[in-house]
Amino acid sequence: IDIDTGDTNAESMIYQTQRMYAYLQESEKQYYDPKGFCHTYKDPDDPSKPIDPRVQQDASAYYGRLLHSIKDTVVNTRHENILDVFNIYKLGEKFATGEDGHSYSSSRDEPSEQYLSVDVRGVKTLNQSFAKQFAGNDVDFKWDKHDNSAEQEELPTRKRSTIKALPICLPIHLKRFDLDYETFQTIKLNERFEFPLEINMFPYTLEGRRYYDARGGSPVVVLGGSNNNSSGSNKRAKVEGGQAAAFMNGTFPDLTLGKMDL
Repeated sequence: IDIDTGDTNAESMIYQTQRMYAYLQESEKQYYDPKGFCHTYKDPDDPSKPIDPRVQQDASAYYGRLLHSIKDTVVNTRHENILDVFNIYKLGEKFATGEDGHSYSSSRDEPSEQYLSVDVRGVKTLNQSFAKQFAGNDVDFKWDKHDNSAEQEELPTRKRSTIKALPICLPIHLKRFDLDYETFQTIKLNERFEFPLEINMFPYTLEGRRYYDARGGSPVVVLGGSNNNSSGSNKRAKVEGGQAAAFMNGTFPDLTLGKMDL
């Protein structure tokens, strides 16, 4: 991003972020020292000081602050929409069947996200967590009656989210920090949690919903976690990570500086 932030390179998060990714992408070294990047990532409690990397924090809070910092830096420049390539677009859906057999449905766009948070508590694999999250939940909802819009009918309603569009890179945040309801303190969940080298997101997309709804529902996810699906536009990705993972779909956009001396 060729933008003048008014900072020296040592103090510019934009520069240090691009430098880090440039090294990871182009260098033949097996590591990168992120000391310069850590210096530009400021402590939210004291912005005059850099973050202390020895203090463990939830990955979603760290990632969110990083994105907000970059957005604030590029606002009102030609790069202000550069992070849109990471947006996840979802649709909120509701379904119900009336006493007379009439089918009700509604949908609306949900606010875009730049990562997906998945539960760790009570599940053992990423595929299980996704299946649980996108299965939705049952609620009571009042629908305008199809034969008399002046009246409403309260019905058991299925509510779920469906993915409209996936980004090139899909960050996934594991909810390892949770509330202990006995002590009401935040605890870290250290249970074993497995995720595959590839993940099939097709069942949770609009195309996948149509495919599986017409065939009786999404595939059953079992321990070990693979979805058997050979149809349609499968959205697959490769992964590396721990508390947060990133799945890649296609070619990652080149967000590095034009030239660097590695």
